[in-house]
Amino acid sequence: GLIATKKGDDYFILIFDSESITFPPDIRLSSKLKFSINVQTTCSCSYNLIELSLDNDYNLFEKLDELRFPKKLTKKDVEYLNLYTSPKVSMSYFSPTEDNMLNINLNPYSAKLIILEKREF
Repeated sequence: GLIATKKGDDYFILIFDSESITFPPDIRLSSKLKFSINVQTTCSCSYNLIELSLDNDYNLFEKLDELRFPKKLTKKDVEYLNLYTSPKVSMSYFSPTEDNMLNINLNPYSAKLIILEKREF
């Protein structure tokens, strides 16, 4: 699935694996999903491209089971879990005037938030 919004000159694109939602939990999908997004803007500006990714490596429920946490968590336990389950963040530069295609790979059972933040000079 894909949801795109715009606020001012910034774009927010949420991409998620909606197909795996329909499969039973015991069936694991193994192939990556590939998206190509054609970005066209009316301004000749450039953007900071920020990707926030969540997948099984950053899944809270997997970590709870893996770390054998008790049902009732202490404040310190919650702090540790927050470190383990933070999204993976990557940043780069994007200019639609040079290359207007965003190519995105998505693992099964995962989601990505793409933020195109207008660069101010």
